[in-house]
Amino acid sequence: MRSGAYKHRVSIQSPPTTEDSYGQQSGAWVTLFSRIPARVTDESERQFYAGLEVKSDKGMRVVINHPLQQIKTSNRVVFHDGLAGTDRVLDITAVLESDHSARELILLCTEHN
Repeated sequence: MRSGAYKHRVSIQSPPTTEDSYGQQSGAWVTLFSRIPARVTDESERQFYAGLEVKSDKGMRVVINHPLQQIKTSNRVVFHDGLAGTDRVLDITAVLESDHSARELILLCTEHN
């Protein structure tokens, strides 16, 4: 893939590893890769009811160059959205190898609103 196709910036984070007195994970997420080039596209959106609120999930596809370190579904993506001027947190739901290139990794993600 041409390098110009990676026009977005994302960071990959791993969850905190410390536990509180209740056994829950606590602390800050640890950044594994900071502001790496990526291609981010919207895939789908769905709305559902949770209690009395309407919630929505947006499916996102993030394509990056294959890193040396393994990325898991327990990690998350922070999409540095230059157009909106915000950082958007995406939960990784699947990690796939690209059919077109062994150097690309596809991260299927969900953004919760």
